[in-house]
Amino acid sequence: MSTTRQEHATLAYYQPSPVRGQLEPYEPQSRPGWRYLQCTDTPNELKVLLPPKTALLYSQLLQLEVSQLAMGRNADWDRILHIRHLKDRMIRKCQRLSRTAHTPGTTPAAFRIVHAPPDFRLKEMERWLRDQVSRRK
Repeated sequence: MSTTRQEHATLAYYQPSPVRGQLEPYEPQSRPGWRYLQCTDTPNELKVLLPPKTALLYSQLLQLEVSQLAMGRNADWDRILHIRHLKDRMIRKCQRLSRTAHTPGTTPAAFRIVHAPPDFRLKEMERWLRDQVSRRK
């Protein structure tokens, strides 16, 4: 079976997820620097408002993924897989936060917005990004 490069370009792993794991643009009604992270494949089903430092680091992670994917066949797939692992870790942490945020004995709403605490972070992502900066020097 032969496949062309054009067919490969349409495969999902050559593109970032269109909804899950994406940061929404800054919204004026939220506090400065705080941004929403989409945590499911359905838009607005679960959004977590991330504090400024975490949102900034996560946006850098998304930019690294896009730049690697833009390289096509020359991309570092181990790096892309690690980026996607970190994205998944962030999403799972946000989902755990959403489970602890709802009041026991009540039914969780189908569409939820959860506000992360100001100290909310993913240390593994911070270490990896720091290592990437030191590798470039």
